[in-house]
Amino acid sequence: MKDNKGITLANLVVYVVGFTIIIGIVTVIISFINTNIVQMNEATDRVAEYSKFNLAFVEEVKKLNNEVTNVTSNSIEFSSGNKYTFQDNKIYLNKVALVNHVKKCTFQLINIDYKQVVAVNMEIGKGTTITRNIRYVLP
Repeated sequence: MKDNKGITLANLVVYVVGFTIIIGIVTVIISFINTNIVQMNEATDRVAEYSKFNLAFVEEVKKLNNEVTNVTSNSIEFSSGNKYTFQDNKIYLNKVALVNHVKKCTFQLINIDYKQVVAVNMEIGKGTTITRNIRYVLP
């Protein structure tokens, strides 16, 4: 009897089916990874937008002898001349867009224990949003 060397049709079918299953599993895993990366990027964008506002606003609030001169539900003006305005889904510092993709932002001046407190309520994000309700105490 001769030794048959090579691949039979049955072996070839098993290899093709095996590789197809492996490729399918890898595709599903990559799909989950890509979805998570997109979600993480969106979350990072929301936090970055809020951080831009927070850094600028804290600097404004902590300036010595800086007082609130005018406040409405969508804008606040300080004695330094800087004005923060919520308009067209953006927060503007004077006339420059500071934060994008803002769905809601309100400003309120409150007096607590002889101190002025600025309450800022905002909702930021393109699809999924984050909500921040922060109070800034004026010196």
